[in-house]
Order: sequence, then C-alpha cells, then structure tokens
Amino acid sequence: MHYKKTGEKMIPASTWIGQRDLTGYTIVVTGANSGLGFITSCVFACLGANVHIGVRTKTKGDETIQQIVEYVNEHEPGRALDVQKRLFAHYVEMSDFASVRAFCQSFQQPIDILVNNAGLQANEKKTTKDGYEMTWQVNYLSSTFLTTKLLLPLLQQAGKDRGKRAKVINITSGMHKMVKDLDLEDINFDKKEYDHTEAYTKSKLAQILNVEYYTQVELPPSESPTSPLFYGIIPGPVKTNIYRQENGFEQPPWDGFADRPSPDEAAYPIFVCALEDYAAPGSLLAVPDGREDTKSDLAQDMDLAKSLWNYSIDATG
Repeated sequence: MHYKKTGEKMIPASTWIGQRDLTGYTIVVTGANSGLGFITSCVFACLGANVHIGVRTKTKGDETIQQIVEYVNEHEPGRALDVQKRLFAHYVEMSDFASVRAFCQSFQQPIDILVNNAGLQANEKKTTKDGYEMTWQVNYLSSTFLTTKLLLPLLQQAGKDRGKRAKVINITSGMHKMVKDLDLEDINFDKKEYDHTEAYTKSKLAQILNVEYYTQVELPPSESPTSPLFYGIIPGPVKTNIYRQENGFEQPPWDGFADRPSPDEAAYPIFVCALEDYAAPGSLLAVPDGREDTKSDLAQDMDLAKSLWNYSIDATG
C-alpha cells in the first residue's frame, strides 16, 4: 500500500518550512499536544501563522506551547522572536458537548484553516456524559460535526475578509472502507456487542460524509463564493499515541509499529490541502505526497450523508 515506508518515499510536512508566509493567518488545530496535531501546529508556527491549539488541560497546553516554541527555535529561528505571541492554548474535552461549545465560543477572530484532528479509539465501550459511545462522540459528533458547525461563521468571515476561502481539514482514515453499513439507530452499540474497530471505522466514515455533505449540499463552492472548502486527509497508520493504555490497548511499540509513518511524514497532505489550491473541493488526500485517494461507495452516498446530517443536528442539540 502506498503509505508503507517500505514502498514509496515519504515526504515530511517540515519540508514546507520556509516555503510559505502565513503571517496574519489564524489556524486552529485540535488534538494538538501530540502526533499529527503537534507537528502540524509546529509547522504552521514556523510559517508565521497565529496558531490556536485545542488540548484537554492547562498543563497539556502549557507543555505543548513550550514544545512548539522549542521546535520553531530549532527549525526556523527567523520566526522565533515573536512565536510565543502567536501561540494560544484553548481547553476542550471532546467527550463533552458543553466543553466543545465553550471552546468554540472562545474564538472571536476569523479563522483561515481549521484542522479537525482530535480523536481516539477506545478498546472497551465507554459512554460519554452526553449519552453517546465515546469514540463516536469524540471523533465525529464533537471534533468534526459540532466544532465545524460552531466555527463556521468565523471561517466564512475569513473568506470575506481575505478574499480567499478558508479551509476545513478532517483527519480521517482509509479504514472507512471497512464499513458495510452505518446504522445510526444503533451507533452506540446498545443492541450488539461492542467492537472497537467497527466504532472507529464508522466515526471515520462519518467524517468523510461530513465533507461530502458540506461540499455537495450545504455549502457547494459554486453557490457559496466565500464559504470554506472541505477536505479529508488519509495519513495512514501513523506512529502516534491513539492506541493508549487507558483505552485498553497494549502500549506501543509492538510488531510493525516502527515501520509506520512518523507524524511529520503523515502530516504532509494536511499542508497540501492548506497551502495549495489544486485539490478539488471535497477531495480525500493521502500520504506520501498528497495524492487523491478513493472513497468507498458509502462515503459518497448522499442519502446517507443527509441522514447523518439530520441525525447530527438532533444529537448535538
């Protein structure tokens, strides 16, 4: 498969450093304290952007800000003098709709790029305080649907102010192709035995359907000249901490883990979406070089996308 390090050459996201000037741009990255979210925040900071990171706690926020400062000092010292003033930590618990709303309300300025990266995979069934299966709420209902919906006015404002469309980038997975049926009536596994892979892959399918619905129905580019463009990213099986011990998994590294793309390599397509304009709206871009990937038939089912949209409106209130 094209994302394996034993195959084609991977391209690090850090190769974008020095290639663009994003001074004055506002970037929001969720799940930014590690993995893809961290390296994405670092590279944007090296490009001169104002970077707002979504993390779970103040401790995580303080630590991550300091680590980004250190990264910029090492990789782009010319941007280091003002980097501390361009970094902002926001606190959000994606398993809590109230927290997501407070997070989104903390923004007042137009947003140029939103990277919906926060996510997890729970090996055992957990239910959030809002009553939804944990993986489903964190990966889709909160960090994709509700976050985008609430920040949409600021994304649209950026398009009007800058004369250049804002962009929304959902970090999803090629594993969405494993889903054979998206049963929204039992998305919480109340009637059947919990399967962590099924829960994860369905959340990833939903993220792509969200891109499809915005692009095809809600805000088609041909009809909404200042509305944001929406994309999905397939980073491959990255060496990150999504497989956490507290979620029931064996702590990496395990067999095959070392051969996975690094976060720096896996983040490359994010910057193709963010910085280039050749990708068609609604595209699904993948490692190693931001090429367009294929979507499953379900991921292109607009009846399903509409049903999911209506379900999500009701679920998030």
